[in-house]
Amino acid sequence: MNRTYAVLGTLAVLLAASCAASPSQGQVTHRRYEPPRTWTTTSCAAWKTTTYRTGRQRRTATTCVARHVNVHRSLPEWYLALHDGDQEGERVVSRTTWDACPEKAAYLACAQGELW
Repeated sequence: MNRTYAVLGTLAVLLAASCAASPSQGQVTHRRYEPPRTWTTTSCAAWKTTTYRTGRQRRTATTCVARHVNVHRSLPEWYLALHDGDQEGERVVSRTTWDACPEKAAYLACAQGELW
């Protein structure tokens, strides 16, 4: 169990570092769009506890008797991959910025409506 937490902690640190390393300006090397998604999960809405005896021992069993469906929705996201000298990274941008900045454009200039 501790090994699982160590691996998850390491992944979280690496993900945070990769997000922090995203340059604030540079050349657009790639554009990516993630459409909105919908997915469902289920959870227990009602539990039933049953107590019974097996010989001299008393046992209790808890079972789910009603399930609840949870619907999750994500928003659409637009990404620009940037390269600025030594730094490379991806940043989330608005749809307007994504439309204004094609590949090989200079990010920040194109986002501000300047000619690149």
